[in-house]
Amino acid sequence: MPGKTLHTALFVLAALVFSVLLSRPLLAQPDGGGRSQRAQEMLDLMKERLSLSDDQSAKVKEIIERWQEELRADREALRGDREAMMESMRTRSAAMYDSIAVHLTEAQKEPFEKVKEEIREKSRERFRERRGDR
Repeated sequence: MPGKTLHTALFVLAALVFSVLLSRPLLAQPDGGGRSQRAQEMLDLMKERLSLSDDQSAKVKEIIERWQEELRADREALRGDREAMMESMRTRSAAMYDSIAVHLTEAQKEPFEKVKEEIREKSRERFRERRGDR
């Protein structure tokens, strides 16, 4: 019987180690969910301020998600080159906003400019907060 208890204990230990090893990559995601949360906040803000239709919301969500994937790829490719990353972010953000504007009515375009500025300001605040933490 002692041999069986030892095998059970080793099995449990191995299962725990395996679980920890599998969970580490999930916990170490680069954005920790923050970027997807910000994307949802952007979408929610646009839905609220622009009264987006369901169809518009779906298209805007797709555009924001594509923008995030492009930025993620750029971060990987441009790692360490802060200036190039900032330029990429400016260019890709402008393209994202242009893509969104195509799906808006004329009445939504003026409030959209205010929403864009609000999103930019929130982004600047997050950047300043991160810099202050260093």
